[in-house]
Amino acid sequence: LYRLIQKMPKGGILHLHTGAMGDVDWVINKAISLPEMYIYWANENRNYIKGQLFAFKEKAVPDGFVQVKKIHETNPNFYSELRSLLTFDEEMDRDSVDIWKEFQSIFQRLGGLTHYRPVFIDFVTHGLQLLAADNIQHAELRMPFYDYLYDLETGKLKGAFIESLEQILQNIRKTDPEFTIKVIHVDLRFKDEATIWKDIQQAYAYRKKYPDWLKGYDLVAEEDNGHATLFHAKTFLRLDSMELAEGVSFPLYLHDGESNWASVDNLYDAVLLGTKRIGHGFNLFRFPGLLDMVREKNIAMEINPLSNQVLGYIRDLRLHPASTYLRRGINCTISSDDPLIFDYHGLSYDYWSVFLAWELD
Repeated sequence: LYRLIQKMPKGGILHLHTGAMGDVDWVINKAISLPEMYIYWANENRNYIKGQLFAFKEKAVPDGFVQVKKIHETNPNFYSELRSLLTFDEEMDRDSVDIWKEFQSIFQRLGGLTHYRPVFIDFVTHGLQLLAADNIQHAELRMPFYDYLYDLETGKLKGAFIESLEQILQNIRKTDPEFTIKVIHVDLRFKDEATIWKDIQQAYAYRKKYPDWLKGYDLVAEEDNGHATLFHAKTFLRLDSMELAEGVSFPLYLHDGESNWASVDNLYDAVLLGTKRIGHGFNLFRFPGLLDMVREKNIAMEINPLSNQVLGYIRDLRLHPASTYLRRGINCTISSDDPLIFDYHGLSYDYWSVFLAWELD
């Protein structure tokens, strides 16, 4: 059954965080192969955590960082230790309130490698090749749409991001000539209103300049611990005014409903703000009237079944509310969210799981 599902064309993956796509072993081996790549291998402090990767010139290496290649050659346990620091393994406490803290820590460890310009193109290309091999034809990548790449000579690069995306598209089309890519810009929901408004303005300028690349806007991070969607509603309404004045739309694709609490009613505000799709949305079942509205407005749910299970929200996928959404006529897409951290890639595992759990035909 799994092999059959692998062969099945799966259309698009619409909910995928770029910093956590691809294969963890590829990432580790890439870090080992680069002489300029260093890793922080000391006690955590205000600036660094153990396992944090970054490229440095030889004479500019901060204390606590060691060359990845060197520590790999001298420490026989290094590979397995680093792999454990970059993934959720069987020892991860799914009940821990700190699971989201560990989530953010992994992104911090990976960022210095994946944002390094010589790695970024290869990293995303390889991640997309894995998707194409799993019979996926389109990917919408959630990541910041601005110049966050760096190299050793210049530091933070200007204008390199778009050039890198264009190179990535050329690369993946050697594998699949019809593969397509879009980007949904993200920022963090726990930031203040002024910071998010500044981010929206910057992202909107990119949307006007690169409409074929930048598809929409989203706020991410732990929903139960961040600002409610209502907190940012006035800021999003200012975006409406900007769209009317400039004549260029900038749709919302909001992460909401990723919570087990009935009191978290962010989905109401996401729908009222006109979100085109809802990221996760598994607590929609708690709001029957809103469920009907989602169907009437033709809002698709971006369902991430294995992510929901791994993070401890829904232990038994047979009880995942998305199976009910389908029966109520709500459009659902299947995605993998952060597969590198969950130690798999592609969509076949997710499809296989829901095919069995939801008794699909």
